[in-house]
Amino acid sequence: MMALKAAPTGTAGNPLTHSRSAQPAGSSRPDSILSSALQRLHQSPYRGLRSVELDVNGNTMVLTGQVRTFFLKQMAQHLLGDYSKSWEIKNNLRVA
Repeated sequence: MMALKAAPTGTAGNPLTHSRSAQPAGSSRPDSILSSALQRLHQSPYRGLRSVELDVNGNTMVLTGQVRTFFLKQMAQHLLGDYSKSWEIKNNLRVA
């Protein structure tokens, strides 16, 4: 299983903040796709999504971590909607 963990946006040397463009959903490089997907979460206007973690298991992206509201849980999944054509999105975010 491959995992990418959150790092604050704007941190020096953080490769997730250098480009705003997303990889195509059919790309063959899971690490590039995960970087792109995590970038979408961290660059959203919702600060609560900056601590979300994203793992991949086979062709499934798994959202993990904790958010404060059900709305943020749904927004995290919505932001990854473009990837749902090639990837199954499993939302394991916990609302607390």
